[in-house]
Amino acid sequence: MKAMRIKIKTVDQGSLLPSAAHVIAGIPEEFIFNAEHGLKHPMSAYATSLRLITKEWTVVLNNIDELRHSLTDETRTHRLLDTTAAYVQFLHKIHEHHDACTSVVRSLCRATEAKESKFNAMFLNSANPAGWKQFRTSTKPHRDDLVGAIVNKIKHNQAELNSVYLISSRDSRFGYYLKGLISPKILGPDPVIHAGANTAFSFFRDMLMHLWWIYKTGDLLSECVRSAIFAKHGVKINLVQKEFPEMQWASIVERCSKLPPDFFQDEVNKPYPRVIYIKSPECLTLEFPSSARAHKLLGEYRISAFSTVDSAHPSEQIPYFKYSSSL
Repeated sequence: MKAMRIKIKTVDQGSLLPSAAHVIAGIPEEFIFNAEHGLKHPMSAYATSLRLITKEWTVVLNNIDELRHSLTDETRTHRLLDTTAAYVQFLHKIHEHHDACTSVVRSLCRATEAKESKFNAMFLNSANPAGWKQFRTSTKPHRDDLVGAIVNKIKHNQAELNSVYLISSRDSRFGYYLKGLISPKILGPDPVIHAGANTAFSFFRDMLMHLWWIYKTGDLLSECVRSAIFAKHGVKINLVQKEFPEMQWASIVERCSKLPPDFFQDEVNKPYPRVIYIKSPECLTLEFPSSARAHKLLGEYRISAFSTVDSAHPSEQIPYFKYSSSL
């Protein structure tokens, strides 16, 4: 797969937010019809979504900072459970961000362009503004196959996020797995989400992937907005330089750039986004897939997982227990 690179400079657009925030800011008001659909203004919808993601992401990162400095099993366990609980909320906000993006596109359409629907995607599939199908197809790997699959199982199938960590005398690695049905009597890593019902997601790689997709989705949304408006009105929309002083987004970017590539064993050889943050002059570069390599696991690791006993399913499978004890 050819590497894709996204580079953003504050001097060029006024912030480190995804490009979509600055393209949406350039849409003339006469081309925005959010009120006809009972939706928030597209600028508000997009910025609010990022602000809510920032809030939950900050909680997760703060918990992880404390988790990495926990010296005893007891404090480590409590902090990991808090981190996983916060991560559930974070994933919900990441998933809802896709709804905010579809709200932006719908706001570019008149209500009369398609049959009324409370679902933005259903309305847009019918109205079919220029750029919509490409946007929908290109964001599917993240929206439906990754974060959407997890969040929808939590919402509709009573699935749970369970904590798991690997620890050795040299380092520790933390993450989660989605607890689902493996067989009639066995619960464990959901086989639809986790390969062989025997893997989990490390927090660090997972967050880097979500950061990449937020920016990639932002670029795709920018293209969709520009295509839709040019097709409807013959007007080219330029990126607008604008500051967002209420946002703490740069802090998230900086903290993610410092996450070490300490992943679980099945993730070590998988590509992950390279995130380079420069504070002055402020600049962000993301590259995926990148040539960066994760830290290999050395020596023997102890695997710990935390789950609530379910009497209806007396057996539970733990991630990586099918692997050799020497990881």
